[in-house]
Amino acid sequence: MVTAVGAPTAYNGPEFANARSPIAQTFRSGDETFSIIANHLKSKGSACTTGNDTSVGGSGSCNADRVGQARALVAFAETVKEQSGDDDVLLTGDFNSYRYEDPIDVVTGAGYTDMGPLLAEGQYSYVFDGGSGSLDHVFASPSVREKLTGLAVWDINAVESFAYEYDANYEGLYAPYPYRASDHNPTVFGMTTEIPATASISDATPMRGDTVTVTGTAFDAGTTVTATLPSQNGLVLGTGVADANGTVTIQFTVPDLVHKGDYQVDLTAADGEKASTSFTLRPRGQDVADRAQERNNGGR
Repeated sequence: MVTAVGAPTAYNGPEFANARSPIAQTFRSGDETFSIIANHLKSKGSACTTGNDTSVGGSGSCNADRVGQARALVAFAETVKEQSGDDDVLLTGDFNSYRYEDPIDVVTGAGYTDMGPLLAEGQYSYVFDGGSGSLDHVFASPSVREKLTGLAVWDINAVESFAYEYDANYEGLYAPYPYRASDHNPTVFGMTTEIPATASISDATPMRGDTVTVTGTAFDAGTTVTATLPSQNGLVLGTGVADANGTVTIQFTVPDLVHKGDYQVDLTAADGEKASTSFTLRPRGQDVADRAQERNNGGR
């Protein structure tokens, strides 16, 4: 189940005076919080705010407007990340720009990945004068990219006759089904929202008294995580709070345990999610000898 978090937010800056404002909505599903920003950049076929109606490299009218809108969009996405407390952002919709045009370079240059070539290679969203291509895209921020499980273009509009469109005025041909509901094909994507937490340790073979760091990933943003030694009656090593990406780091001093061997370290979140890692201690006598050698050498 997907639940909206808060109200939608629109960006109404001057860059979008001749286009539709981007609208952002944050969602929660399973272990994941993520935001989607729906877009519709300036079209290629009408007057431009900048006065630049000249085709640039075949990109059609208003390329400069779309570039400015793309820049404003990625800046707006940073605001959405801050407001949601999570870096998972998907930019979707009609960019009115094909894959190798300047506005797309702005978005990918800001660190977003165009998921179409990766998950829907060869699929297209638009047909113009008999030529097919994609004006509609899904761009993923680095933190959400690997969470997408699939993407497909639903081919219900672009190849259908204009005569079936709702505003075509061909009496008797329009019907309230999905086909030719628009001139663009919609994009459908899936993502996993149940990601197991993981744990790692900076030094798997420390000496007693060393300071090490245990790192956990894929915890819920903002949750408190506690590091414990289950073999030592749940000895608490430290606590930390998961950041916006679900990452938490906890430093602790390796306790002076008597026995050599493997010691499991559990990271447990307030909501019960858990991940484990471990470290190995050598015989205590070996640690003592190595410490003495360190002192003789002027430190480790």
